[in-house]
Amino acid sequence: MILKCRKCRKIVLEPPQIVVSAHGKIVNDEEECLSVLQNSLWYLLDDTVPKWISLAVEKDNWTRGKLSCPHCKARLGSFDFVSGSKCHCQKYILPSVHIVKEKVDCSYVQM
Repeated sequence: MILKCRKCRKIVLEPPQIVVSAHGKIVNDEEECLSVLQNSLWYLLDDTVPKWISLAVEKDNWTRGKLSCPHCKARLGSFDFVSGSKCHCQKYILPSVHIVKEKVDCSYVQM
């Protein structure tokens, strides 16, 4: 999966970064949670985030903050290592880093 900023059209995420659903499964064309809020977000595993996200998280001391495109500074998502919220179905803890689907364009690459 490749994600591009919707404003500047530059790549912000590409393999090997792993995008997961609200239930922690690797994203494909299916979503398993019925929550509208969670279906509007993609989540990133903490250990696979790109350098630009790592820098933003470190800058805010691993608490809470916003994620901006490293190229045009458009807001793309946020992170929250403090709250630890649950999925709408209350079965899963949501990953701390998320990207708003409306802020990026997604394309799938075949490997």
